[in-house]
Amino acid sequence: MSGHRYRPNVKSLFISPGTSVKEAMEVIDRGQCGIALVVDDACRLVGTLTDGDIRRGLLKGHSLNTPASVLLHEKSPSSPAGPISAPVGADPSEWLHLMGEKGIRQLPLLDEGGAVVDLVMLDELAPVGRSGRYVEDLDLVCVVSGVTLREAMRRIDANMRGIVVVVDENRHLVGTVTDGDIRRAILRGASLDDAVGMVIEQKSGSPYAQPTVLPRGTPPSELLLTMKRLKIFQIPLVDEENRVVDLVTLNDLVAQSPHVPVAMIMAGGFGKRLWPLTRETPKPMLPVGDQPLMEHIIGQLREAGIKQVNISTHFMAEKIRDYFGDGSKFGVSIEYVTEERPLGTAGALGLVEPSGQPILVVNGDVLSRVNLRAMFAFHQEQRADLTVGVRKYEIEVPYGVVETEEMRVVKIAEKPVIRFFINAGIYLVSPAVMGFVPKGERFDMTDLIARLIHEGRLVVSFPIIEYWLDIGRQADYEQAQVDLREGRLEG
Repeated sequence: MSGHRYRPNVKSLFISPGTSVKEAMEVIDRGQCGIALVVDDACRLVGTLTDGDIRRGLLKGHSLNTPASVLLHEKSPSSPAGPISAPVGADPSEWLHLMGEKGIRQLPLLDEGGAVVDLVMLDELAPVGRSGRYVEDLDLVCVVSGVTLREAMRRIDANMRGIVVVVDENRHLVGTVTDGDIRRAILRGASLDDAVGMVIEQKSGSPYAQPTVLPRGTPPSELLLTMKRLKIFQIPLVDEENRVVDLVTLNDLVAQSPHVPVAMIMAGGFGKRLWPLTRETPKPMLPVGDQPLMEHIIGQLREAGIKQVNISTHFMAEKIRDYFGDGSKFGVSIEYVTEERPLGTAGALGLVEPSGQPILVVNGDVLSRVNLRAMFAFHQEQRADLTVGVRKYEIEVPYGVVETEEMRVVKIAEKPVIRFFINAGIYLVSPAVMGFVPKGERFDMTDLIARLIHEGRLVVSFPIIEYWLDIGRQADYEQAQVDLREGRLEG
């Protein structure tokens, strides 16, 4: 920390537990911070009283002579962990994240002994872009209703804000479409060539039909608290004529420290369908270009912010260990989970020490450019126990298909295309799910999904619309080489 003091006279905000409500109100009025800090004789924080706390106390029948301790006691059920505070030596971004997470405007700062030495206000921390705008190029954020979902996804990837704002020709707000909205539309049968306006129409009967907007110039603290209250991550800003002039996201206001998953790469299989390529080389170590297949996977995990990678091994495990080591050369930390006998596609999860974080499980023979950050956000938004990455798959029947009711023909379709979603071999598993995986037993991901569904837990699907290839056969392996040369594996 720089040593900057926000409130050199912070002691003027101190009151004791026996201070009357009337005196507490006078301290709040003089301090102009909206808060009084209740401390003990050693200046250690006992609690806080805001103007709102006092007004609620008076509405309950307390008098101006009621001690502050009575109001603190009534607040305790809503804050059993005690008053919210932070170390004075912490990074201001950590203070900002805490204030946004807890929905508070003031934060007492404590020294190592627990004494209050400062107070910081939300308005003093919440930043704004260098030019006074959060978005420099509105064209990456705004689209018209006729734009395709494919183009909307391209702009979402380019603006890195997880959203596009749909406007008319005069930039008046029509609606918003997030990455998650598009993927949900795909699950309902939409095509990437459909217009983004179709998604707006589908949202018309939902609670999200009318996006939350705020006027340009809204203080950052108000933006942050609105997002916290409504559980949203982006807010379009409009001018007096309801024209979109900016877009603010939670990441603009708070240095996020999201629950980044740890990863588990399932790399223990024999790769029998790729024989003889896998006779002396485990499938994840087969070269794709000048790198092993699994090095491409680890690179994608690193790009998504994942630092901790577990690798389950069985067949020729030493070749994987010798190449990747502890992972430091590849920008990650690697730990190995050895399967003494094959445990299936989920059994190795039972050998992993719980971390309290979600686990991203990736099959060691899958190449993709899926937006993993979008998958993390989707998983959290849906409050899912397990998210399954799925891929749309089409089969063209090379004959006319006849539908009958007993002997009677009721319909005939010439060479129809059957569309459905297949398991893409990429999963997000919440920590609570780990208890459903038996230890040391063969257990497939299909078994885990079936068990969760039987127990009434929430399993959701996340459509992968980016590049994806399962290298299960020799033709797939050859296709991977072609795709790499033609740049399809690039982000």
